[in-house]
Parts: sequence; structure tokens; C-alpha cells
Amino acid sequence: IDPRWVKPLPFSILDIAKKYSRVVLIEDGIRHGGIASSLSEIFRDAQSSIPIHSIGIPLEFIEHSKRAEILSDLGISVQNISRSIVEWHSSFREEKQLQGHETVNRRPTH
Repeated sequence: IDPRWVKPLPFSILDIAKKYSRVVLIEDGIRHGGIASSLSEIFRDAQSSIPIHSIGIPLEFIEHSKRAEILSDLGISVQNISRSIVEWHSSFREEKQLQGHETVNRRPTH
């Protein structure tokens, strides 16, 4: 989805997000106060627990350069974004597996 602007976000974006188990936001701007922050706020107000993974430029001074060089220096490339999403998605599987093992190995307390 390309919302075209960060604030205000249309509330219809929440209806779209509800169709998915997770949301990944890739911003070509600063993450802090960006679209991920706006979407997180909408999710909180709606009491939605959909996890959000945000990729974007950190809030720090960056040496002046061409856009492509800045993104490359920050690790915002197709390969790094793909790796980040896979690792984030895998963390949910690992968490679910750990929870399942905890239940199996749990002994009743009397």
C-alpha cells in the first residue's frame, strides 16, 4: 500500500491490515515519527495486536551523499530488507515453537 502521506493515515488502512497476520513497512524516510509510528498509533487505538516490522532511515545525522549511497551505507538494500523480513518472520515461528515445548514439558503442580 502506498498511502501517499504519513499523517493523517486513512482508517481504511486498518481494515486492509486486518487481512494479514503481520505488517512490514518500508520507509524511504526517517522511521521516527514516520508511517510506522502513525500505523502503530492507529493499531493501538483500535486495540489491534497485528505486529509491525519497520524498515527505514534511523534518526541520526547522516553524512551528505547521493540517495543510493546513503541507503547502501545504512544497509537498506533489497538483500538486507529481504533478510530482515525473513529473520523477523522466523522469530514468530521460534516463539510459537518455544511456547509449544513449554506446554509439553510443563509438569502439573499440586
